[in-house]
Amino acid sequence: RNRLAGAERLIVNAIPGTTRDSTDTLLLRDGKPFCLVDTAGIRKLAGAKDSREKAGILRAKANIRQADVVCLILDVQEFPTRQDARIAQLALESGRPLIIALNKWDIVDKDAVRPEAVRTRVFRKLGFVSYAPLLFVSARTGQRVVKILDTAEQVFKSASTRVGTSKLNDFLARTAEDHPPRLKSGARAKLRYMTQKGVCPPTFILFLGARGPISPTYEKYFLDSLREAFGFAGTPLRLIVRTS
Repeated sequence: RNRLAGAERLIVNAIPGTTRDSTDTLLLRDGKPFCLVDTAGIRKLAGAKDSREKAGILRAKANIRQADVVCLILDVQEFPTRQDARIAQLALESGRPLIIALNKWDIVDKDAVRPEAVRTRVFRKLGFVSYAPLLFVSARTGQRVVKILDTAEQVFKSASTRVGTSKLNDFLARTAEDHPPRLKSGARAKLRYMTQKGVCPPTFILFLGARGPISPTYEKYFLDSLREAFGFAGTPLRLIVRTS
């Protein structure tokens, strides 16, 4: 965060998880204000050493729920950890857009380590947030650090996007034809109508012409297709299914 602010604003430690409380930094970039909140490490409350650490964990969780965008910083020497997975899960459950930044990329032997192999390793553990952009950065050298802000703007825009009902129903017709829907029971279902309920996260209502829950496999396919069709990068999606 010192690199983003353009000055040494914080005393930092190279050991992961040493931040004990949330701290804010305000900055302007191209006339746009950003508030960077550096949270305490998040782990199970039972593992906290004292009341101050417990309070820091609770504040960190509240910060994530209230954030416009969450940036999960991974350490290239140890990733992704259980704590990383907890933060990613909390961002997903809270409906927050997510960026994943892999720090200390400057120390990696680029001849021996391929970015695509690293990406595979990250999302093998964090596949439930595979929609999140992955950035390779270095806080020490400043490599691609500012790109975090650019990407934050992009994913926030995605999370705030509204799609017209006519476009959604054109998508619905194509999807139903290409991949006929199934209920959890295995029976065929008719997709009748679709509309967007809200944003941050983008939330959609899907009306079925059959009773019974939709197949989880089909729901995943449907949301993946929706994301690809309308460019919902970096944000979770919500689907409410109603039957008639």
